[in-house]
Amino acid sequence: FFLNGIKISTIHNRLNEDYVPLFGLFKGNLLYYAHLLLLKSFTHLVACSEAVATKLYQSKITKNVSVIQNGVDINKFHPVSTDKKILLRKKYGFYDVENIYVYCGSLSQRKNVSFLLEHLSLGKNDRFIIIGDGPLFDSCKKSYFIDNRYIFTGKIESPLEYYQLSDFFVSASLSEGLPLALLEAVSAGCFLYVSDIPPHREVASLLKNNSIEFFSLAGGNNKLKLPLYISKTCDISDEIYFNISDEKMAALYGDLYSSLLTRDLK
Repeated sequence: FFLNGIKISTIHNRLNEDYVPLFGLFKGNLLYYAHLLLLKSFTHLVACSEAVATKLYQSKITKNVSVIQNGVDINKFHPVSTDKKILLRKKYGFYDVENIYVYCGSLSQRKNVSFLLEHLSLGKNDRFIIIGDGPLFDSCKKSYFIDNRYIFTGKIESPLEYYQLSDFFVSASLSEGLPLALLEAVSAGCFLYVSDIPPHREVASLLKNNSIEFFSLAGGNNKLKLPLYISKTCDISDEIYFNISDEKMAALYGDLYSSLLTRDLK
């Protein structure tokens, strides 16, 4: 595309909602405005979600923006049989465990993992697996290391088997683009229990509101308890699987590139 003078960039975050919590008010806003200037030099922009596109519009970037939602490899991230799930739990030492919750991502202010640790209601036979690293990793682990219901794995090569052995994926994020971790987890068989923010609602629309439930971040000191009607079994059709697949995402990118090339050649 550079040979044709066409420059395309995909935006995966909500700009200042990412930079300010991570780098502070001054440096975060400086990076935000620098990013905006850089984006204006591109011929076409792709937002990974409607939520990201909305942030671009609010930042006065309104021309030549397309939305192509993230997709995952559904051939890799898939559920396993009950017998395989039992074997995976034994492999990782989860004997006589009732419910397994999993989180995967950065342990940062924006991801709000401390909210989950403080508010998620765990039974004595439940486990909460926290996958990932980040600026709050040490403080979070230090606060909960004496409780064997909380497992901090740190950064690992692949979360796939943890998704496949778990029942619920949880996220209390304050801001997201379109979280791949949610798509990977639900594709691997986890029910999603997540904060009520626009990008998570967008995931729900892709799933046609199957296998996902929301909680409010304004709950005070109330514990997060899964509604009784929630099933541990994900019920996702082939149509929905395709809806969140990298195959669909690649096809949409192919269509976009073709249309831009055709337009450029006219």
